Amino acid sequence: DAVLCDWNAKGYRLPSEAEWEYAARYNDGRTYPWGNTSPTSSLCNYDYNVGATTTVGSYSSGNSNLGLCDMAGNVWEWVWDWYEYYSGTTVTDPTGPSTGTHRIVRGGQWKDSTTEGIKCADRVLYPPSAPAPDLGKYNGLRLAKTK
Repeated sequence: DAVLCDWNAKGYRLPSEAEWEYAARYNDGRTYPWGNTSPTSSLCNYDYNVGATTTVGSYSSGNSNLGLCDMAGNVWEWVWDWYEYYSGTTVTDPTGPSTGTHRIVRGGQWKDSTTEGIKCADRVLYPPSAPAPDLGKYNGLRLAKTK
């Protein structure tokens, strides 16, 4: 919990929640990474359609407009931000609060049986102290690179 993120340092890190959502939605407000059509078993791994995680890139027809794979379903993805309610104020490139009790995961997972959990805008709070076996089974991560 004491780890800090230097947003100006060059290298790899977890994305901010805003960066993750932009990568999934792009700039057109789409509901899902592939657009606004409802999810199917050919677009993403959700609703137990496989019953476990799948290899990254297995659902290329569900890629985001930026070409990123598996931004909906498969595993929840950790982002850097601590959880807090949205304030309703417009902010450019927010990085979230610097402390908290729960982090955010985005994107849904293979067990989500509703389409709500895999929408680009859905966000879930998750304790960083969650058992390690959850990583890879239900949760994963996506790295961002600061140039």
